[in-house]
Amino acid sequence: MLTRRSTPSVLGAMALVSALALVACSSDDPTDPGGGNGSFNATVTGGVTASFSGVAIQGEAQVEPGQQGWVLLLGDVSTGANSIFIVHFGSRPTNGTYQLIDLIQGFVPGDWGSVLFLGDGTTISYAGFSLHGTVTITSSSAELVAGTFDFQVSDGGQPMVVVTVTGTFSAISGGVSLPGI
Repeated sequence: MLTRRSTPSVLGAMALVSALALVACSSDDPTDPGGGNGSFNATVTGGVTASFSGVAIQGEAQVEPGQQGWVLLLGDVSTGANSIFIVHFGSRPTNGTYQLIDLIQGFVPGDWGSVLFLGDGTTISYAGFSLHGTVTITSSSAELVAGTFDFQVSDGGQPMVVVTVTGTFSAISGGVSLPGI
């Protein structure tokens, strides 16, 4: 029997590494923030606010030692810090709507979770882990996964700062690698 276990520090490290990898793939063309690597738009409201867009890539990667998962990496190339990391502890999803879990409480295979990082390129000002919400996949193939997201994240602090994250994405397949896992 599988049991839930907390892993926010591992996922946080993966999100940061992933965001840095996305920035390295960015384009200098402001009309194509993804540089041919797919794109996304996101809005953050609540205790912290932000709007950003950038590169979107997706693919399978090792998300835990010995466990493959599907990863969606969304990175803001203008600041090099704002990023969203959505993971499915399973294979590439088909079209449909998927529920995100309270990631701070842990996960089991098949779950979905997200991590949000906001910052200015040198300092991370907010890091939050999913509480609940949805990811809707409208198109899914090995080459492209597109859809929308609407979820809440929390920084886990006292007092807790909760924000809502909404947006769209069209992510091409990329060499998703999560070093250190």
